[in-house]
Amino acid sequence: MQMAHDPETPGADELDSPRRPALPDPQWRVGRCLGQGSSSSVWLVERLGERKRYALKMPHGQDALAEGYELRRELAILARYRHENLLGVEGILATAHGNGLLLEYAPGDSLSQLVAARGALSPGETVTVLVAVGRALECLHADGAVHGDVSPGNVLFTANGKPLLADFGTGRLLAEPEAGGTGTPGFMAPEIAAPTVKQGSPPAGDVFALGALGWFMLTGRPLVPGLRLPLSVLLPELPAALRDLVDSALEEDPDSRPGAGDFAARVLRACPAEPLDLLPAVHQSVVAELRTRRTSPSVRSRRVRKPRLREARRSGQ
Repeated sequence: MQMAHDPETPGADELDSPRRPALPDPQWRVGRCLGQGSSSSVWLVERLGERKRYALKMPHGQDALAEGYELRRELAILARYRHENLLGVEGILATAHGNGLLLEYAPGDSLSQLVAARGALSPGETVTVLVAVGRALECLHADGAVHGDVSPGNVLFTANGKPLLADFGTGRLLAEPEAGGTGTPGFMAPEIAAPTVKQGSPPAGDVFALGALGWFMLTGRPLVPGLRLPLSVLLPELPAALRDLVDSALEEDPDSRPGAGDFAARVLRACPAEPLDLLPAVHQSVVAELRTRRTSPSVRSRRVRKPRLREARRSGQ
C-alpha cells in the first residue's frame, strides 16, 4: 500500500495512473488515489450520508472482473483478525469495474512515506511503531497465521498517530504454499529469500521483518543482505537494550529470534515510547485533522516568553 501521486493533479501520466473506480451508488463519492501496487490500487471513498471515509482496494485489470466469491472469501478470512493495530476490514463495495474491498482509512500515510520525508526516526518513535506492529503480529501468530510482508509500505497511521499493520494476504494467513519467497527486499528473512538457508517457523520470518523495520526507522535506510554493520557502530548513542533487541530479531538462525509478543514487551521496557511527528509526510488535505504533530522550537519559545512578560508587569518591572 505504498503511497502514490494524486491522479487529480494536472499533467499526470494517464498510462501510469490507475483507473479511477466509478461508483453507481450516488451515496458514495470517490476521492484521491491513496496508493497503488502491482496488483491493485487504493482509493479514498466517502459515504455521504454518514460523512465517513474508507479506503477502497481495487484489483487491476482482469482481476477486477472476477466473480465476487473470491473477494467474499477474502473478506471472511480477513474479518477473523481484529486488533487495534491491524487495519480494519469493513466490507465489499460494488463499482462499475467490479467489486472492491472496503478498508479502514488511515489518513496519517505510511511509514515508508514518513521516513522518505524525514529520514531516520528517534528511538522513542521507533519504539511506538515496533510495539504496535509486534502486538498485531502476536495476534496473527496466536491464531496460526502469518503476515508475510511486514514492510514500511504496509505500516499506516491514523490521525492520532496510531500504527496499523495492513495488507496481510489470505494465502499467507491460511499458510497456503506459495512459489518462491514473498515479501519486500530488505525486509525478507534469509530463509525466505534463499530457500537453501535453514528453515524456521513461519512466524520467525515476520519477526525478522519486524527487526528490519526497526533498522529502517533507526538508520533511515533498508537492510542490504550481507552488509549489516552493528548498530553499536552506526548508532553508538542508541540505548543498548533497544539495539540488542533489534539485533536479536535479525538473527540469521530463525530459532534464535524472539516471539513477536515478547519482542514488543521488551522493546517497550527498553526505551520510552514517543508520539510520531507525521506532519512532514501527510497529504495536504489531512493536515488540519492530524492530531500528532510537534510544535516548532520558535513557537515553543514564544509561548514561554509571554507568561514571563505578564509576571514582569505584575511586579512593576
